[in-house]
Parts: sequence; C-alpha cells; structure tokens
Amino acid sequence: MTPRLSTAFLLALSATAQAVPQVFDPANAICLGPIYTGTPPYTYASTRGTAVTGLELANSSGNAVLQATGYNQRMSLDDSQISVYDGSCSPYNLNIGPAISGVPYRALTWSFTENDTPSWSAAYSEMIQLTTAMGVAVPAPFLACPSDTEGVWALDLLTAPSDIQLPDGCVTTHLKISANGLVTP
Repeated sequence: MTPRLSTAFLLALSATAQAVPQVFDPANAICLGPIYTGTPPYTYASTRGTAVTGLELANSSGNAVLQATGYNQRMSLDDSQISVYDGSCSPYNLNIGPAISGVPYRALTWSFTENDTPSWSAAYSEMIQLTTAMGVAVPAPFLACPSDTEGVWALDLLTAPSDIQLPDGCVTTHLKISANGLVTP
C-alpha cells in the first residue's frame, strides 16, 4: 500500500517553500528555437569609393562600428527595429541615441532594450532607411570615423545637412543589408 500525503501536509509544505528570485540574463540564455540554416545576411557600408566601402556592421562594447567582419547571425527587421541574435535568445537592437544640441550626429548603440524613436525601415537587399516623424522613409546617412583600433570605424547616424564640415578622417556612407549573404558592393 502506497502512503498518501494529506492535503494539510502538502499545503504546509508549499507554504514553507521559499521563492527564489530568478534573474534573467539574456546574454547567457540558451535558446531552444529553430536553427538558422543557409548563409546569414549581414549589413555593410555600401557607398562606393570611401575608406569604409564593404566594411560590415558590428558591435564593439555596445557601440555600433564598421569592421572587416561584422554580425552574421540571425537578423530580425520587425517592428521598425533592426535586431541581431548574437548567440542568445534575446536580440541585440540597433538603437539611436538622444540628440545633443549642436552635435550633427547621434550615437548608435547595441542593447537588449529597444529604443522606439526614430524608427528604422529595413529590408534584405535594401539600404537602411529612417522613418521620419511624417512617416516617410528616407535613406539613412551614417558618419564613420576611425577609432583607436586599427580597421574599426565608429558609426553614428548623421543628422545634419550633407554639406557640413566632417570631423577629420570621417566619411559619410549608407548601410545596406545583404540577401542570403550575396552582395555586390
């Protein structure tokens, strides 16, 4: 005969159990989802004839950069957001930093949180665009400047007219997302 536990005993046992707080760390999560197959897309500087032509979008300590090899993981272009899955279940989102008075560009950062404004308009085999406050998508101009690391360029969103004086060594470019890894720069 199997002993039965009384309802009172089970209630007492559940009341004494301590809730252990769970801290979710998306960077260390194991994702049980579909496996991406094929050649993943990547994002690259598409303006011809510049020092950054063909360099790829990457992450350097949370900052957007251009370098020889960038993100080539699964990418999401949903909800006006550009996101990559860098080996985790939660995506890194490409966010636009706040405007700073008198500064003709805005910082681009990677984060697990989303920044809603302004929003991206992006598709495979297309240039990345910004959706303006009036709902119009326009090609997004980017400012790439040499960093302290050889072959790595800091990347910002250019917000000033195209005829402004650029910082020394910096270039303007557009970014394009490849389709299935096939690209013609």
